[in-house]
Amino acid sequence: MRVNDYNGCRPGAVLRRPGVSVALNIIAAASMLLAGSGCTRLSPVEWSEFASIDPAGWSPMMSAEFTPLPPDSVYPWPGIYDVVVCLRYKADAPQSVLSIMISEECDTSNVPYNRMYEINLFNESHKPIGRGSYAVYEVTDTLHREFSPPPGYTVTCSLPEGSPSPRGVIDIGLLLRRSGEKSVIPIPHIKL
Repeated sequence: MRVNDYNGCRPGAVLRRPGVSVALNIIAAASMLLAGSGCTRLSPVEWSEFASIDPAGWSPMMSAEFTPLPPDSVYPWPGIYDVVVCLRYKADAPQSVLSIMISEECDTSNVPYNRMYEINLFNESHKPIGRGSYAVYEVTDTLHREFSPPPGYTVTCSLPEGSPSPRGVIDIGLLLRRSGEKSVIPIPHIKL
């Protein structure tokens, strides 16, 4: 055997194993697909924000204010959205129904629009109505469909004056979901 030989290869020759170039091509193609999917929208939700509620109870003095902002400079803003309120609560929440005041305002109007919502958390058998697991459930309701948020659009969620401080509410949030696109998992809606 000569000094420069390795398994019978001539000096400077590249040792190739069968299937290595095929595997490298597959890895390169998969990497390109993954890199390209980074710009793909995976969820119809364009914007969301949640406000945490004190575990000791939601104080009537506390309000959650949401002002949707452009999510990314790549996408046009504002677009056409469904405006959705989302409430998350624990399975051991003592109240079956929760009343929430929702106020909407914008820069083009001086008078806020107020609505009272009665949110059912449990059915007659005290089983949670919302979707969820691990003793945390979620209910949603659509405030607007096919809506383009005006400048300064703000949604404020609070308890009505004089209502008791409910316990078991984890957080409340606002979502802007692109109109016409549905979630993969059906979500129970808040009863008005």
